[in-house]
Amino acid sequence: MSSQSQETGEEAQSTADGYSIRWFRSGDADGVRALFEDALGRTRSRAYVDWKYVDDPYLSHVPINVAERDGNLVGVQAYLPCRLRRADRTVLALQPADAVIHPDHRRNGLYTRMTRQAIDRYEAGEPSLFFNYPTEGALGAQRKLGWESLGALDVFYRIQRPSAFLADALEDALGGAGGRTLERVADVLARGALSALDRAGTPSGSFRVESHEEAPAALLASLYERSVPERLHVEREAQFYEWWLADPTHDYRTYVARSRGDPVAALVTRLTDSGVLQFRDAVPLPPNQPADPLRRLVATALADHTDADVVKSVGETLPADLLGRFGFVRDSAPVLDGQTKPLRMAARPLTTGDADGTGEGTDGRDDDPGGRGDVTDRANWLPTFLEPNKD
Repeated sequence: MSSQSQETGEEAQSTADGYSIRWFRSGDADGVRALFEDALGRTRSRAYVDWKYVDDPYLSHVPINVAERDGNLVGVQAYLPCRLRRADRTVLALQPADAVIHPDHRRNGLYTRMTRQAIDRYEAGEPSLFFNYPTEGALGAQRKLGWESLGALDVFYRIQRPSAFLADALEDALGGAGGRTLERVADVLARGALSALDRAGTPSGSFRVESHEEAPAALLASLYERSVPERLHVEREAQFYEWWLADPTHDYRTYVARSRGDPVAALVTRLTDSGVLQFRDAVPLPPNQPADPLRRLVATALADHTDADVVKSVGETLPADLLGRFGFVRDSAPVLDGQTKPLRMAARPLTTGDADGTGEGTDGRDDDPGGRGDVTDRANWLPTFLEPNKD
């Protein structure tokens, strides 16, 4: 357990309709877990709740507020902290995540009330901004509270087993038996085509690849520091990797490429319960990513996960041309039409006086992260798959 205090000292906000909006207290963890199960049908262990919401290395309180009625938790909203960096300058940021309202208590404005309470608290504190990856419905609500959309991120897919990814579409088009026959044919063709691409895409350089089930946080951080981007991104410090990659519900693996014994690049993967292999992070970051070591890492990870139905990458985690060599296609490709959902990004500055873009609380320099003009301009961001609280 973290040494963080679980009491915030903030008073609860009670309303005439019997709801109380307050911050997380000791003893709320089981109520949060029960709400996830009741509202979403998802079972979350106590270890998961502690890892994600209690044990972060950045805040002295648990960044969750809840809605309560008659002694029961009926709403929850969490805020996942990290440091955002641009070149040599950093700010603390929060990612709103896992907003859940019990079905019996929706349409009572609880999400808006919880979010307003968080804005009021954090505008007066250190965090400089919210950024997150909302659904279309959530984005509509957030825009009313000051968020701005940064658009949809590119998502890349490698379909290793079309029968798993496109089964419904094929059966709808051809009927049951015909669809299943085409699924089998598609799987065979996909395996053959992807194997050929993998052979052609694997570089001939003499790189040694090692695999780590436990993230080598210090090594990852040192590779990151070799090329720190001049666009906003999550700072890859060792304590962030140690916390974020310790998720007890997913299988993370880190692949490290070495040349003459020295680490030159690393790839972090995550395997989901649904059979999707995700390329979550690669260091060094753009624009100075070493092409051949990364190609070797991608080839190795793919060879280790031939049974994955789909492989997925987001944004600029890996170069688009490299992914294309291995058979990845963008989510905008016709073959994926109607099979994927867009991954949207949005942001809201928390610094006061930022309507003029200066970001009060900084020194007003053009390169200060955190002001409205900075964080709401998509061109200032380097989006990767490490940041989103999404599968």
